[in-house]
Amino acid sequence: MIFALAVVHLAGSSSGLAGRVAALAGAAVLAVSLVYDATLIAIAQSAAVGGRQTTTALVSYCLFAGVEHVFLLAPPLLLPLGLILLRTRLLPRLLAKLAVILGVLGPILGLAGLVTVTANNNGAFGAAINVLVAAQGLWMISASETLPFAQATLTTKAGWERC
Repeated sequence: MIFALAVVHLAGSSSGLAGRVAALAGAAVLAVSLVYDATLIAIAQSAAVGGRQTTTALVSYCLFAGVEHVFLLAPPLLLPLGLILLRTRLLPRLLAKLAVILGVLGPILGLAGLVTVTANNNGAFGAAINVLVAAQGLWMISASETLPFAQATLTTKAGWERC
């Protein structure tokens, strides 16, 4: 999240609509992650305690499975980030266009997954969702590895530093 918000800041778009949507999407992703992690802890703890607490494990697993689908339905972080990057030279245009594509695909596959995918992401849509999540992770790694080089190039061409 910090990297995404740093990109928004470096692009000078923090106060614009896309920057605010990116901040909102980041907050949503963090909230969903917190619930997701809490359900995992509840599953492990209630299974360890045993007895009547195993009911908590079952309820927590159902929550876990439901929250798993919300990740792609939360406001897509890469969509506003990609739109911001298309207006700047902060990162290569290819990465900006990929961010937009991945940002659009997230909610589409998330909605399709609500009605077609089981808790373990089985089937064709489940595989597509897993590939999309992996691609989003690879995009973040690629962007974070590319940013220092792009930043150095901008600084050299412009004769000033952006931050």
